[in-house]
Amino acid sequence: MARVTAPKHGANYRIEGEYIRGLFYSDGKRITRALCSVREVAYSAGGKKRTARQMDDAIQRVWEAKLADLNKASPGFCDASMKTVFTDWIDAGRAAGRKEATLQIHRLARDYYLDIVGDHQVEEPIGNPPRPGYDVRRSSKFIEGLRSKGLGAVRINVFISRLGSALRHAYDANILYRLPKLPRLKEQRLQPRVPSLGQVKAMLQRLTELSETWPDPAQRKSYGLHRLLLLLLLGTGIRRGEAYYLERSHVFLDERLITLVTTKTGQPRIVRIPVFLRSELERHFKDTPGARWVFEHPSQPGRQAWANPRGMSTAFRRHMAALGFPGEFKALHGFRALFASAGLNQVGVAAEAMKAQLGHAALETTLGHYVSSLDEAQLRAVDDMESRFFTDLLERKVSEKPKILN
Repeated sequence: MARVTAPKHGANYRIEGEYIRGLFYSDGKRITRALCSVREVAYSAGGKKRTARQMDDAIQRVWEAKLADLNKASPGFCDASMKTVFTDWIDAGRAAGRKEATLQIHRLARDYYLDIVGDHQVEEPIGNPPRPGYDVRRSSKFIEGLRSKGLGAVRINVFISRLGSALRHAYDANILYRLPKLPRLKEQRLQPRVPSLGQVKAMLQRLTELSETWPDPAQRKSYGLHRLLLLLLLGTGIRRGEAYYLERSHVFLDERLITLVTTKTGQPRIVRIPVFLRSELERHFKDTPGARWVFEHPSQPGRQAWANPRGMSTAFRRHMAALGFPGEFKALHGFRALFASAGLNQVGVAAEAMKAQLGHAALETTLGHYVSSLDEAQLRAVDDMESRFFTDLLERKVSEKPKILN
């Protein structure tokens, strides 16, 4: 008897009038089986009418029980071991032409798993009532074992990803009837590389020169867009996606503000723009009348200059590499970090104001991830206190008032 599993795509049940039929997958074919009537799941045991969510949960329980019944007669049910799954997965990768370096990582993941967790059946009874599936507690044991070997979060997540790929292979081979959700470790977020002010100045000068003197008009416009993009990120600290989806109707030059509609959090917000950026945007709008987007394609009206935000970053990175600029300029996010770092460490902008401009939900994000030299800011704070208050306090006579109070 062929193994019965969940459908590869779509819902696992459908309502036909007053009855509900379950959808299953067996031997390459989609099959249906009667589950229950709508009335049976529409009300609880106490006679209370269920909500749509509660009704869906009840149908899922009936569907899983039916799946277990269909698989009871299957001779291969819960018989495959993890060692067999790993071996078949590695062999399939070799047959598909995977590189030897990739297969070596696969074998290392297998050896680590069998050493830490041991060999066991890929499917085990889980829950009450028991249902067949992979016990994710074993993956937690795998993580702890990798930690004890001195591996960091990044490498541990690599091996967890390989375990997930092996289980996906078992699922595709009808050995595992549902995929588990494996835990992952939170990796430490690295601070973005921040270019120096001298590098930014050199870059702006170069882009300004090329946007004015390059012989090809199309390339000249491309240099101009990249220059404007750099100024926008430096002057406002917005994200690359927010710059990509920025429409001209959302830019209010007289009030010196921009309304960001498409944001990372999904909540619109307002950012302020400096005077120099308002002048640059005014000039750009005069050169591109009738355009919808701030960064619109020069020859295709109504369309952005790049296919998507990632394409915008890729084009900028390649552009900067061709001009010979160092690696700091290969990530647009570095200019957002420069805006935050310079504002908090050198200018002394209030942290709450910077948080609102950057669109962070928590102040810790602003201070922890986007400020590269908070120690310098703290040192500057105590130096300012010393020069403006403590020096005068220690040197004045007892009969004199401190200058700060005069």
